[in-house]
Amino acid sequence: VIHSSGSQISKQEIRAYVLQKRRTLLPEEQQRWDEALLERLHPSFHQPGAVYAYTSVRGEASTEYLIDELLKRGAGSAAAGVWREMRFFYVTDRSQLVAGAYGIPEPADGVGADAPKALVITPGVGFSKDGNRIGYGAGIMTAFAAEPDHMAVGICYGFQLFPAFETEKHDKKMAYIVTPEQTIKFCNVWRTRAKQKHIKGIQEQSSRVVNSVFASRYMNRNICKKLERILAGMGLAKMSA
Repeated sequence: VIHSSGSQISKQEIRAYVLQKRRTLLPEEQQRWDEALLERLHPSFHQPGAVYAYTSVRGEASTEYLIDELLKRGAGSAAAGVWREMRFFYVTDRSQLVAGAYGIPEPADGVGADAPKALVITPGVGFSKDGNRIGYGAGIMTAFAAEPDHMAVGICYGFQLFPAFETEKHDKKMAYIVTPEQTIKFCNVWRTRAKQKHIKGIQEQSSRVVNSVFASRYMNRNICKKLERILAGMGLAKMSA
């Protein structure tokens, strides 16, 4: 149990607590949890499309079994690439992975992965039951997970899941959080982000069309006013010239 002076646990407290716990994990305990995680994630492997997975280090929820399963599935899998740039590369064999930045295994070579709707297996120091994530503080994975079309799936051990903690404006929620004991679904959050991006694109495109219509010297003034009222009701406003 972590005690905090405030109503919510701070990120610093969570990082200190989790990293200390990870250093004391028993190998047989971690193996049991990793096998349970794989069992819960297994249905995702039968979905079409790519799966991006990080390569685990230093007591993180292991992706070793997960990556092996993805490699069996074939070309639809990918492993984390250059950590500092958060690029992903398709891999076909474990021999492609070599120690990279911070000692994290990375593909030495390979074809760059470009799957905008990929399911992203996301590491984290801690997660909250309302879908938030705490990383190591660099913000790299946060920026990548914020892509609206990427469905971020956070995986962790039970002691890394908290009721709630401090969040910041740039923090993004997961679509799912998976522990050895449970799967928590937040898909509506991810779908809302994707829908908002789609609607924004439609609105921008519609506004451009509307502008061209309003620019016509042949447009009747009364028709213009009626059209403006209709567009306002649809949430589409005439853009200023």
